[in-house]
Amino acid sequence: MHITVTNCIRITRVPAISNFRWLETLTMDHCTISECRTRFPSSLRKLCIRYSCMKVFEPEYINLKNLAVIDLSFNNLTSVPLVLGTFAGQRVLH
Repeated sequence: MHITVTNCIRITRVPAISNFRWLETLTMDHCTISECRTRFPSSLRKLCIRYSCMKVFEPEYINLKNLAVIDLSFNNLTSVPLVLGTFAGQRVLH
């Protein structure tokens, strides 16, 4: 399953999606997301939250084992969780 949301100014945070057990790709571009503190399903392989003015990326849970791509480019992040440091050497991190 893939979910793509583009140009939706009403979305200010990443919604609760942990029950989407078959979700492989989540793309949210050009939204007004300011923070991400959600729990991601372990099935997620690609996460893209771009061009969204996001300042905080502190997911409640993110399984890096299946995740191949994290793209958080063109946001206002000042830091990312330390766990993503181990991710960068093995996969694609933007």
